[in-house]
Parts: sequence; structure tokens; C-alpha cells
Amino acid sequence: MSEQLPPPTDLGKMWAMLSYGSFFFGFPLGVIPLLQRDDPYALKHAKDATAVWVVVFGLTLVLGFLYTAISFVTCGFGALLFPMVLLPVPWAMLVAIHGLVIAINGQWDAPLGTFGLGEMMFGSLALKAPDEAPRQLPPS
Repeated sequence: MSEQLPPPTDLGKMWAMLSYGSFFFGFPLGVIPLLQRDDPYALKHAKDATAVWVVVFGLTLVLGFLYTAISFVTCGFGALLFPMVLLPVPWAMLVAIHGLVIAINGQWDAPLGTFGLGEMMFGSLALKAPDEAPRQLPPS
């Protein structure tokens, strides 16, 4: 039998939506739930969103450097390859839009195109135990 997953909290849904919505801002807000690790729904979707964001960022950097080197070596004729730099963008938009729809609907499924990257890259991150709550500083 499959394990019954708890319904997502509103806060977990918000962080899941922000994790995927951050693709449109260019900054990986999915890092915040990865650091907090207090909501299972937010953590699961933050793993997927942040992993895809990191891979897209890395691919864009590598393709940008490759494009620059080819353009330099070919005295500018390599500039015809500029669309190569934009190849990761449709993948990121697919994951972002489908992830937003999934997060809004409160589903635990991974969005299309994540290929299990979230668990591959951040599989060792688990929820914080209740006794790992942040300690209060004494008043000064």
C-alpha cells in the first residue's frame, strides 16, 4: 500500500509557489524552504525547483562561455549560434508553470521535466526535528 501524504498547509503551498515562481524573478527563492526545513510540502517542491534552477543556471553559463569562445575563434561568424544560449529557458519555463499549477492545487507530484533532480541533489535534506527549533537569545 502507498503511504498517505498529509494535506499541504497554506504556508507550505505559499513556499512551493514561490519556489517555482522564482524562475520568473531570476533568484532561487526555493533556497529558503531548504534552509527552514519545517514543512514537508514546501521542502519537497523546493528541492525540485532549486535543483532545476541550479542546473539551468549552470547550463546557461556553460553555453554562454561556449558561445563566446566560438564567436571569438570564428571572428564573429559564431554569433549565428546565439539561440544556443537560450536552450535551457523553455525547460525552466515548463517546470515553473507546471510547478506553479501543482503547488496551487496542493499536489505532491513532481512537475514535468524535473527528472528527479531534486532528490538527486538535495536528497540528504530532511525535515528538522521539533527539538531543533531555533533557540531564543537571552534579552540583553
